[in-house]
Amino acid sequence: MILGCYGSDISREEDQLHLARLSTLMTGNLMEFHSLNEKNFLGGIIHNNISLNIKDFTYRAPNQDFVLFSGQIYNSNDLHYELNLTSNPVSVPEMVYKLFQKNGNGFADKLNGDFTIAILRPLSNSLLLYRDHVGVRPLSYHLSNSTLYFSSDMVSLGRVFHNNDDNINSEPLMKDFKFIDNSQTYNNKVKKILPGHYIEFENGVIKVHKYWLPERIKTDNSLQRKTMLKDVNSLIENAVEIRCDPLYHTAAHMSGGIDSGIVAALAKKTCSQQQDFIGYSWSPQKHDLEKIEFDETKLVNDQAKLNDITPVFITSSIENYKYLNSNRLNNSEFIQENLVLADAKERNIQVILSGHGGDEFISKGDRGLDTDLLFSMLFRQFFHKNPLTKPKRFFKKLIYEIFMPAIGIIPGPVIKDSRKDTQYLRKEFQQEYYPNMKKFFTYRSRRQLHLGFLYCYYLPDRMEEWYVNGLRHGIEYRYPLLDKNIVEYMLKVPSKLLVNDQWSRTILREISDGLLPDSIRWRTSGMDPVSFYAAQQNVYTCGKEYMNEIDEISMNQDLDFFDFEKIKTDIDKYRKDPDDEKYTYLLYNLFNIKGLHEFTKAYRQKPGEET
Repeated sequence: MILGCYGSDISREEDQLHLARLSTLMTGNLMEFHSLNEKNFLGGIIHNNISLNIKDFTYRAPNQDFVLFSGQIYNSNDLHYELNLTSNPVSVPEMVYKLFQKNGNGFADKLNGDFTIAILRPLSNSLLLYRDHVGVRPLSYHLSNSTLYFSSDMVSLGRVFHNNDDNINSEPLMKDFKFIDNSQTYNNKVKKILPGHYIEFENGVIKVHKYWLPERIKTDNSLQRKTMLKDVNSLIENAVEIRCDPLYHTAAHMSGGIDSGIVAALAKKTCSQQQDFIGYSWSPQKHDLEKIEFDETKLVNDQAKLNDITPVFITSSIENYKYLNSNRLNNSEFIQENLVLADAKERNIQVILSGHGGDEFISKGDRGLDTDLLFSMLFRQFFHKNPLTKPKRFFKKLIYEIFMPAIGIIPGPVIKDSRKDTQYLRKEFQQEYYPNMKKFFTYRSRRQLHLGFLYCYYLPDRMEEWYVNGLRHGIEYRYPLLDKNIVEYMLKVPSKLLVNDQWSRTILREISDGLLPDSIRWRTSGMDPVSFYAAQQNVYTCGKEYMNEIDEISMNQDLDFFDFEKIKTDIDKYRKDPDDEKYTYLLYNLFNIKGLHEFTKAYRQKPGEET
């Protein structure tokens, strides 16, 4: 992680105190802070990898420019060749600077990686801050008295500049209940640098720029299906391979799904030198359910056996749920993933590969695809895929997945679900953030839907949280299916090449032959009923216990967007008629409200006060 403050007068005691508090909050007891002091700059690097040294993070140019770097650049070899450095390889920060010198401020578009970069330019009294294309690594900033503060940990930066009289910004607190503006942080004075963007800070003025423009990518109608499948297969293999560093002990998620499955299988091949390759599943290994649609543990075991992977199943207890929900400040809200991290730390695992983002690009479903077939007048393919022999299904798709999204109407079932999800918010807070809702549900092409997924900025939301939480355990998450080259390639693929009879997500189904068992390759079932049931029972148990705390929680001014009168009324109704299924929304809300209550209390604490 990087952090720092930059300005014409950073020697002030106030600035030094702010930076000291920021580094304390970010470092905790688990990481090291390497401080740096340059002209007009105080800051440094926080890391927990003893094999790295200062040259892996910094570079000082002869003209006094200074680079502060954190992350991974996966196309370093190509860039060394482009910069004529093959005979004399340089460190990544120096390579980044030479690329900047050659290409100017937009140089970051040539990088393929997960990174945050600061370039200090003392002679022009300016600072440039860059965030990677899809937002794997977070970066935020705050302007105070002509001094710019920045940090990879936006929660800690917000805490440093939080005034006790100010409420915590409610927008990100409501993310589990509705579509929100994902560009906001818990402190209105702290701004995110959006994925694919950089900011320029010069003479006290901030300018925001976009360096990645995937919307300019054109559909390549000359592509043939055979070529496309070969290209995609090569892109995925490469995306996994470049993220498997032989110096690091690597593991992967395995969910019984196609995305995580193909990533885990390819990673195992790449990491063949590892004595043991772990595949983490959120499903409990044992259950007492009698009738279930499918058992995900069987799918995980099938894949593990095929690829010689050691499966590790995560069983969450009620004690896990209570403890982790009450300690959300330093934990992910994904209970099972916190347990994955704890196990991975015990095994000295340093990298976990995830299939996150696959659904939005490489294994995209039907939404938008049928729209393209119909509007491009590819009627033969459209009707073969959507036969009139199934009229109910045909007209449902025509209305809800083609025409309504094309004219900008949010489908009725979505509105209905929204009302259920927001029922315990006060009326003035129930409105969804429409710009993001529109990007997610309205489209006139598959390509527009891909871009909507990018610019909703909901994909980075999980990665931001997992990045900081992972580092606390000495672990870095990597996401091969969000590789820049894969995202850009999918934007140019014509939809007609993605049709194969009536199967959706056809690309990964076809190229995963030999990597995944047929039980996963041709799986059409949804959420794992075993892990869902286990999580549900724990949430229900917690929710019932939290009912007794609702009077205290309702006094929390940071949670004044909840309708506590309605919540209390429904608690009384539940106590008279304790039907868990009838009051499932109440119990889930109580679980999340308790977590937010503890989060906001911890957020307000000063360094040294944390329990």
